[in-house]
Amino acid sequence: MHAHRRFLLSFRNVWIVVLACGAAQAMKGSVFLSSYSFNAGAKPTVSFSSESLSPPYKLRVKILNVPGYPDGYHAVTAWNNQAETLEAVPSPGVYSVELYGVQYASDLTTVLSQTTHYTFSIQINQAINGVGWQLISCPTSSAPGNTVSVYATVQNSGNTIWDSNYHIELKDSDGNHLYYGSIGSVPPGGQIIVQIPVTLPTTAGHYTWGLTAMQYGVEYFGGTQNFTILANRSPVTSPMSGSTQSATSGQTVYISSTTTDADGNLTAQVVDYFGPGVPVWTEVPNNAWSGAPAATNSLSNVAFQVYSPGVYTVRGYGTDVYGFTSPPQYWQFNVTTSGPAIASQNGNVSASLGGEANFFVTSSGTGLSYQWYKDGGPIAGATAATLALTNVQPSNEGVYTVRVTNSFGFVTSTPSILSIVSNYTFSTLAGSPQAYGSADGTGSAARFSSPMGGAVSNAGDLYVVDTGNSTIRKVSPAGTVSTFAGAAGQASFADGTGAAARFYYPFGIAVDSSGNLFVADTGNNALRKITPGGTVSTVVAGLGGPSGVAVSANGTVYIAESATSIIRKYAQGALTLVAGISGTRGSSDGPGASATFNGPQDVTLDSSGNIYVADEGNDTIRKIDTTGNVTTLAGLAGNYGFANGAGSAARFYSPMSVATDASGMIYVDDYGNHVIRRVTPSGAVSILAGQAGTAGSTDGTATNTRFSYPGGVTLDEANTVFVVDMNNETIRKGVPPATPPVIVAQPVSSVTWSGQSVNFAAVLGGTAPFTYQWLKNGSPITSATASSYSLTSVQATDAADYSVVVTNALGSATSAAARLTVISSQPQNQSGVVGGNVTFSVTVAAVGGSTPTYQWRVNGTNIATGTGATLSLTNLQLTDGGSYDVVVSNGAVSGTSSAATLTVTAAVDLQLKIFRPQ
Repeated sequence: MHAHRRFLLSFRNVWIVVLACGAAQAMKGSVFLSSYSFNAGAKPTVSFSSESLSPPYKLRVKILNVPGYPDGYHAVTAWNNQAETLEAVPSPGVYSVELYGVQYASDLTTVLSQTTHYTFSIQINQAINGVGWQLISCPTSSAPGNTVSVYATVQNSGNTIWDSNYHIELKDSDGNHLYYGSIGSVPPGGQIIVQIPVTLPTTAGHYTWGLTAMQYGVEYFGGTQNFTILANRSPVTSPMSGSTQSATSGQTVYISSTTTDADGNLTAQVVDYFGPGVPVWTEVPNNAWSGAPAATNSLSNVAFQVYSPGVYTVRGYGTDVYGFTSPPQYWQFNVTTSGPAIASQNGNVSASLGGEANFFVTSSGTGLSYQWYKDGGPIAGATAATLALTNVQPSNEGVYTVRVTNSFGFVTSTPSILSIVSNYTFSTLAGSPQAYGSADGTGSAARFSSPMGGAVSNAGDLYVVDTGNSTIRKVSPAGTVSTFAGAAGQASFADGTGAAARFYYPFGIAVDSSGNLFVADTGNNALRKITPGGTVSTVVAGLGGPSGVAVSANGTVYIAESATSIIRKYAQGALTLVAGISGTRGSSDGPGASATFNGPQDVTLDSSGNIYVADEGNDTIRKIDTTGNVTTLAGLAGNYGFANGAGSAARFYSPMSVATDASGMIYVDDYGNHVIRRVTPSGAVSILAGQAGTAGSTDGTATNTRFSYPGGVTLDEANTVFVVDMNNETIRKGVPPATPPVIVAQPVSSVTWSGQSVNFAAVLGGTAPFTYQWLKNGSPITSATASSYSLTSVQATDAADYSVVVTNALGSATSAAARLTVISSQPQNQSGVVGGNVTFSVTVAAVGGSTPTYQWRVNGTNIATGTGATLSLTNLQLTDGGSYDVVVSNGAVSGTSSAATLTVTAAVDLQLKIFRPQ
């Protein structure tokens, strides 16, 4: 009986156990063959390793049944563990390979034993050129357990026909064989499409398979191409249910929706709707669900309360973890209403300065009430179906709406923009159209070269940045032009006085209350200062293309840097960032440090400290409020053109300069449109002068005037508008029409102490000059004829109502009364003991028959019972100690008394004892 000798044959890492009968000596080992399928002419390698024999031993290998080689083709002998290369077999076919092992003695000659011979087959293939294949079609998903088809294309660009020994093999991600399909014959230059069935697992999830082209079970060409299919079923939403399909205005409709997921992967559910006034699908607030994967979820009794009549469509659907959405279900209901509906209203309104503006709305419904709004804020007393404005001023410009309300709900009108037809009359103050130069002189005798900015001093002189001449020019109210600083044609840099100074194509200019000029010296990247005497100095250098400047009341200088697209300020020797990201152009709103601009050209300030920016590259007007937050007031970034309107509906074309008046109106030099625009603080844009798209030099009124690429705009205290008309080489002056005075902002009431100071003033509209007469309780105050009225060291006898009568050549206006209430005696410090009592009191000089109100406080906290002129505290405790004051209100404003301190100490128990002598 022979012992078994075992050989392990490995073909491309697939191990096959082979049993062979051999000599008496047991022998086991392994043979590694690089493949069992080769192209003709290939040379496979073979190696042998023994697990039981000791060297020396040999593995003998030869290929049998090769035509012409009856004893075997090129037998190979491999010593010990060495690898040997078989000779190439030239002809395709199936051949037998014979192998056996031989154990030698140490002399390498004497044979001690050998194994029986073992034979196996190898395939020699016809080498094929032009092989190619590609996965061309694969579904992305299907239900778990479904069988789907995957398609691959096989191309033969060679010159030899393929036979049916080629296959496509399908394996899963674990290497398990799933499918082995024949490719079939492919003629030279031809291709076929192979369909491979793929059965998805029964559990939801993403699964990956691999396709490989094989010949006789061996990967032959093209590599493995993987594909992934999601086994998943979409969620299903059940038909929706609702409480009604017909409702009245204001009625609540309840709707429910349920979504299920057979795979348990539902992660979100939504109910949304659209209808009258809701033109796009809108989620119902607080009525959406999202969470961990679930099999089902219900949104029950989702509440809808709508007022506008019409048909509303509600939609419900769910989404699974893979992003699959259920086919939506719908519910419709119709709303009929007896609530308000607007039948007609006026559109935008234009009015002459000092004239009238009328708004109306026609509504249906019962029990209607009205409230008119300007720029989103309610107008006091405007509660009728019509709104009439008289003596219209620029401060009246804005966006007007009315809300119509009854017990069933409300409806708001379409916004209506009020624009003032200013009827400014423009004339040429200095220079001659299209005649450039540097000559000083009066009126048309003067010459400029591309002037780009201007500022008016308190004395009424206009200072102009004459950019092409690199000089600063001074224009008197009579139109006399002189060179204030710099030398014409000498673009350079030098500090000095008058003509000794040098500038390099400056762009912007501003003037402070002391008459100092600040110049954006663009070419020198510097901020320059010019004293009223003409001495030029450099404030700060190294800026990024400064093009516009503005000065606040406290002397802070704001700078628009067009090259770096930022806004900075210079104050008390320090240069700091206000808004923008240096070197980054954009149009983002938001906090200053994250907002972006696009070549801002100019800045200006209003009386509240808000900054307005001519963002030329974005064709917008930007606002930086006092907290540093940036918003787009008017225009739409990246959309240039011309259009009046509110906010983003307006259009500009390279706005170059901005200025403000006392009422907060913003004036814009709309350079590319050849016009001057006016913008309300809320962003409503209108045209002040010029004709959009039409350049010229004609003087005239409002839109009859023509400009040619104006480079700057500024105003004086009388609201005279000065336009630096760059391409015309002129300075234009616009005078508003004469109008009666109007009180734009009323004097402010006050509550103050004896000995303090108080000041009353009003902001006016209309045509100067004005005369003033201040009144106390309706009677004139002797010598109180200035624009404001001040009281120093106020006494109780000064408590009164104060108003002012303002007069000009066209009429007069009387302000509302500002009430002055005087706290004539203050609460005094008090001390007491536990269980004792104290009283605080205050004396207030009231006005006429008015009765002030009181609120006493301790350590800043209101005392519920402390609402009179005196505060009595009984049964004192140590915890009553603290700081006491009283807030006094006169019905308009409130004021607080000085603080008084209450000190509470513990009572001392004194006992008297009498001792008798002994």
